[in-house]
Amino acid sequence: MENFKAIILSVFSGILTFVLLWICSVFYKKVFLPWIETILYRGILIGGRWSSYHKHNIDNEYEMNLDIRQTAYNVEGEFFAKSIHPQSKISDINYYKFKGEIINDYLVVNYKITSREKMGLGAFVLKIDEGGEILKGNIAYVNESNMSITTLSNVKFKRP
Repeated sequence: MENFKAIILSVFSGILTFVLLWICSVFYKKVFLPWIETILYRGILIGGRWSSYHKHNIDNEYEMNLDIRQTAYNVEGEFFAKSIHPQSKISDINYYKFKGEIINDYLVVNYKITSREKMGLGAFVLKIDEGGEILKGNIAYVNESNMSITTLSNVKFKRP
């Protein structure tokens, strides 16, 4: 009987130790490290909403919004894109989630669509310009209509 109690107590204490170490690890990674990185980070802060209107060619216009959350050099958030076809008056609206980072005054981001009913992914490389008031650069993405890789050049995002 004593051996059985010792085994149960050992198993219970092992599980309790694992849970406490896991909680400490999550706290360290999710709370403490982002907090200390934000304190030590001396780069530009670009968090917030950014908007763009881009005319790709005669057939396509794009209205886009970025909602950026920043922790030091890491960024994540939501990306809204509305493609407008002026001649046919058809528009397509998509929502994306993105993750990326700021590297040498460039915002480098990968995004993918939030809906599981559609396909869509892409990447931004945007230069932080004009004292942090403009993000300008290129977007490469998979065109959902014909599944080809397409680029948008000279895209400019501004704070509203």
